[in-house]
Amino acid sequence: MIWKKKLKKVIRQVLQKKPNAVILLAHETSNYKDKDDKERFEKLLKDIKGVNLFLGGHAHIIVQNQEIEGITCVESASYLKGVSDITLTFDDNTKELKTISSNFVILDNNKFPPDEEIKTFADSRYNKNLDDVIATTTINISNVAQNPDDNLDAPLAIMMADVMRKVANTDIGLINTRGVRKNLEKGEITRRDLKEIFPFSNTIVIAKVKGSFLEKFIRRGIKKEYSLLQYAGIKAEYTYKNDRVDKINIYVNNEKYITGWIKPWYVNWNKYRTGYHYLTNKELFELIKEMYYWLFN
Repeated sequence: MIWKKKLKKVIRQVLQKKPNAVILLAHETSNYKDKDDKERFEKLLKDIKGVNLFLGGHAHIIVQNQEIEGITCVESASYLKGVSDITLTFDDNTKELKTISSNFVILDNNKFPPDEEIKTFADSRYNKNLDDVIATTTINISNVAQNPDDNLDAPLAIMMADVMRKVANTDIGLINTRGVRKNLEKGEITRRDLKEIFPFSNTIVIAKVKGSFLEKFIRRGIKKEYSLLQYAGIKAEYTYKNDRVDKINIYVNNEKYITGWIKPWYVNWNKYRTGYHYLTNKELFELIKEMYYWLFN
């Protein structure tokens, strides 16, 4: 993939400077539960020669002193629950790296009081309007599948995909399931709720795709217990076999899609980076592959 090639190029450039240790910081986790994702990550570490320490994230878990392909992997949970205290030991004479060890330190405010300067700055940035009530809901709208054995729909993400589809006037809308960060609870809705549900400054990208691409995209995004993406304008009926989608029927706006069609559909989806709106087909699909790399490995 594009990002892997770029990463390997950067590491080669770093190694040319003959560092005593190479530390890789990435929004990736060393502890994927999905078999395909786990194998993909291990292959990535095997391919990037020269890295000694991997500082990961994404999964919001604690990982200490985990060895994969000779690389020490460390992750520090989330929401400032704590930090990882990492010690790299070098030979005094040769400067060669000898050992790496890490320890997770819980950030207890009683033991580690806030820095006054930072606290003053944070208080100055506090937006009091975040707690304004702007609407109410009589039901809970969940962002997790309510019955994963029968249906992988995440209601809140689907609602957002519906809104994007309507705003962009496309056949299909899609959104990263886990890009929606919390449920919308029954009762009053504040600006803070909306910010916490969808905290990213994303934009909408519109693309014209072939049916064959769409089928592959949907197939690869469906896992046994969850779907990586949520859709508007699409219904998929499928069977699952050997950890993969086996047979699948896809309906676009209630019209059945037959394998082999090349009918194009306009698709929109949210993305993590701002600045892209309309791209050439080549640029667009390279961006898709970079963003949704798990679908193409």
